[in-house]
Amino acid sequence: MDFEKALKYMKEGYAVARKDWDGRFLFVAKGFTDIESNPVKDGLVNGIPEWLFRPPVEGSKFMMPVIAMQDNGETETWQPTAEELLTEDWTRLSVSRVLGM
Repeated sequence: MDFEKALKYMKEGYAVARKDWDGRFLFVAKGFTDIESNPVKDGLVNGIPEWLFRPPVEGSKFMMPVIAMQDNGETETWQPTAEELLTEDWTRLSVSRVLGM
């Protein structure tokens, strides 16, 4: 599948990987931002669907989604290269792989 479809699956909670990645995978993870700086408008927060956020707790922080990679137990943010955006060798992994982290 192409990256556009892989991104759609990540938004739905699945992990994705390229066929040649041995044990590495991507998923939507959470980062932090101030709620007052990023209000919800028309179901979006800075253009991102509100459902991709954890429910806010009054006076706390929003959890902003980011794309993250897990590789050998290490998790870090990830940004695709042109090659990764253009390839069509992405695969969807099970949700439990992400939730079991």
